[in-house]
Amino acid sequence: KQPCKFEPVGCPEKLENKHQADHQKKFISPHLNMVLDMLLQLASNVESLRDQDVESRENMRALVPRMDRNIKDQDNRIAELEQKLSSSRLEGASSTGSGDSKALENRTEQLRTKLEDVVRKIAAWEPRVGTFEGIVAVLNREIEKCSSQMEAYERQRRQD
Repeated sequence: KQPCKFEPVGCPEKLENKHQADHQKKFISPHLNMVLDMLLQLASNVESLRDQDVESRENMRALVPRMDRNIKDQDNRIAELEQKLSSSRLEGASSTGSGDSKALENRTEQLRTKLEDVVRKIAAWEPRVGTFEGIVAVLNREIEKCSSQMEAYERQRRQD
């Protein structure tokens, strides 16, 4: 005995090959209802995924400008610190000034490291944004296909 061809959508019957055609003819309406239920569930799942993806893309789009502003701010801070550092070196600061100079150098290095980290994070996120956009495009096509199929099944069901 073989499972019914509609087993993936919920038909529990197991039949011999010679009875498959009769079973399919006899239970066409329940089979189509099972297919419709599955399509509706798939459409719901796809819609949920699309909503999540749209939200993720919106978050990413908001994150990139914010990170860009942070990078610019860090660049400005680094430039200011470098100016202070070079001016303190030129002035030949006293021993306390030398301590300030060391602190400025350390802070400059920390800011550079943070800036490099931010740039790396942005570079890591950029391909993901493209991937999410591709996923959304595929999901939109699948939703359109599911919608067309559901409309066709609904028309067929009304005709029957």
